Amino acid sequence: MGPIYFMSLCKVQIFGVRIDGLPKQLNFFINETETMGIDGTQTHGPNAVISMLDMVLDTHGRGESTCSIHADNCPGQNKNRYLIGYFTWRVMTGRHDVIEYHMQIPGHARCLVDSGFGHLNKLYRQYQYFRMTTEEPGVVTMLTGVGCPEVKVTVPVAMDGVHIPYQRPQIVEAKGLSRNRQEYLYKVVRPYLSDANEDATCPCPET
Repeated sequence: MGPIYFMSLCKVQIFGVRIDGLPKQLNFFINETETMGIDGTQTHGPNAVISMLDMVLDTHGRGESTCSIHADNCPGQNKNRYLIGYFTWRVMTGRHDVIEYHMQIPGHARCLVDSGFGHLNKLYRQYQYFRMTTEEPGVVTMLTGVGCPEVKVTVPVAMDGVHIPYQRPQIVEAKGLSRNRQEYLYKVVRPYLSDANEDATCPCPET
């Protein structure tokens, strides 16, 4: 590859969701200009992951009332509590009647979407199964394994007298690239691009 091997090229992140009922796998390809953090950061944070899951559930669902979700929990993704809060919100606002959230057993985290090892949040690493239902609004039922006793935890989603918001929160705009990153791509990477692709592939700073 020559000198380009040592360069920091345009970054692309991939996030996949498999829908077993179809069956189909949806893959999100995220350019570093489209992430919630500047220069390609925060792609694995709760805002990004919940946004993509929300899109999949709303646009590729078949009107099902019950949904089972399996997660691989890759390293550095400290988002479990936000996901549980999001799933609880979907149930409490009538988008689903039951949502089951399954985490991988430590040491057995290979799945169809990602074969990487699963790492759980310290707070929930002893639990692999979560259930949210309309029968118990705001309550998360947890199990450490099949046949184990249930543990119920109330999620403080709202104070007394405050209604659960039905509408989604405001959109978080992508932060794009910093000036330094744009100049790097333009000066260092652009010379290796073909004439047909250079304008569409790499953002160019103003002169």
